Amino acid sequence: MVLNEACRQIADWQAQKSQHRCRVAINFSAFQFRRASLVPGVAAAFARHGVKPQQLEIELTENAIMQDPKETAKTLDQLHDMGVSLSIDDFAPDIPA
Repeated sequence: MVLNEACRQIADWQAQKSQHRCRVAINFSAFQFRRASLVPGVAAAFARHGVKPQQLEIELTENAIMQDPKETAKTLDQLHDMGVSLSIDDFAPDIPA
């Protein structure tokens, strides 16, 4: 899973005492975002790898967010309260060529 790999890489950089501090961004699909285990899974990955939530940014598509706005708001609030950065990707309308 990309989340675990991202957290593992951040932990490796920390172990090397790298001076390069950055936030790693990962994309979640609409399917991944709708899973009930998303928030606990994110928290578990942080705990497993010793990563701070501020070191991760989760990118979501507009489509993922708009499928169930009420549930989306709840999930986004939980991730935000954890300290995870969030961004919306791919929000431009599809324009036929």
